[in-house]
Amino acid sequence: MLVQLQYLRAIAALMVVYFHAILQLAKVNPAVDATAFVYGETGVDIFFVLSGFVMWLTTSGRAMSPV
Repeated sequence: MLVQLQYLRAIAALMVVYFHAILQLAKVNPAVDATAFVYGETGVDIFFVLSGFVMWLTTSGRAMSPV
């Protein structure tokens, strides 16, 4: 199950890279309307939610200490 979550995290990270690439494309060529292609910012939310779940999954049931 953890492997599939890692794949989803990778897709979310690629969405963020895509989002930043589209923003740079708009700076390079102002004639391109990049607002129609800006949907990769949701990748940040997906990545953080999945990362929190992976951290919870790997630490659940373990004894926790400050050290």
